[in-house]
Amino acid sequence: MGYAHAIDSPGQRAKTIFHHLTGQILRDDSPLYLQLVELVKNENLTKVGDLAAKEASFIDSTVRLWASRMLTNEDPNLLLNDSLALLMGSVRDNLDARLLLTGDYTYGRDPRMGPPSRTDTGSNALFDDLEQQGRPLGAVLHLYEPQWNTAESKSASGILTTRWWALQNYSAGTNRRTIPALFQSFMCESVDQWKRPNLPTSRIRQDIDRFPSGDAHQFQTFCRNCHGAMDGLAGAFSKITFENEKITWLSEVAPKYLIHSEFYPDGYVTVDESWINFLTGEGQSYYGWKSATQGLGIKNLGDMFAQSEQFARCMVKRTVKTVCKKDLDVQNKIIKELAAEFSSNGYKLRDLFIAVAIGNVCL
Repeated sequence: MGYAHAIDSPGQRAKTIFHHLTGQILRDDSPLYLQLVELVKNENLTKVGDLAAKEASFIDSTVRLWASRMLTNEDPNLLLNDSLALLMGSVRDNLDARLLLTGDYTYGRDPRMGPPSRTDTGSNALFDDLEQQGRPLGAVLHLYEPQWNTAESKSASGILTTRWWALQNYSAGTNRRTIPALFQSFMCESVDQWKRPNLPTSRIRQDIDRFPSGDAHQFQTFCRNCHGAMDGLAGAFSKITFENEKITWLSEVAPKYLIHSEFYPDGYVTVDESWINFLTGEGQSYYGWKSATQGLGIKNLGDMFAQSEQFARCMVKRTVKTVCKKDLDVQNKIIKELAAEFSSNGYKLRDLFIAVAIGNVCL
């Protein structure tokens, strides 16, 4: 692929790619500028992107912005935590994006910096300390496996079993809110986009009144549109919770899954971690589900999302927005083409940033 934009000189093209990836201005008198210009002249744009991505600001600014927006529905100012660190480290190390929802790993502090080197299930102190130190995170983050060194932890599932995610989605409530969060962060869809009428009600729990305010029509018209899909999937999280400032795995279904049985005694009673995806019927094919649409536990559910075509498109959409400052629809033709390339190249995250920065989508 040539630099190919007729009005761009090699120097301007080098500066543009550098700025897209780092957010910084590349000076004409910089030795790196001269090196990048020669690479552009030789049409080696991938190497241009690779060198730009070695700059500290790529991880600390560009990737951090990408990660913060992903986790918070567009808030760019999320303080450092284990979920944010996992996203940033995964890009730095060019990991397979599907591991974000299935992997058994975490990021902590380089052990050469002294203890504690990794976080624990009950504290964000390590990341608070790293934030206060202000050191380049791309240089100090270190990958650790497994995700948790605790006998109680069940199978890890990337972001979905990090402490910060648990605090946001498994504390109080009934663990339903992790489903909208999953769709928002990793499928780029709000509730209004994925809710559907006439979905099966077989998994809607007892705590959802089928006659709210004495009106069955309200349930059929509004409540089931969200709860049909949400309750079908939320069973995956029935044995995890967040309490006493700590992520906790349970041996039995969390009691909160069984509350308010008096609202509708004939509703679904959660007995295990099984889940069913009801967003698979006619008209739902655009999600591109590729793996099993029912299963047991968080890891199976994370794999279903991660293997979908929509997940790849969402990763591309978010990267284009961060790198190019263009907010394209997830179903946009360019997004689909880039997602197909991203998938065929092994879902490599750092490579995705470079491919977007050197491609025509930013021009």
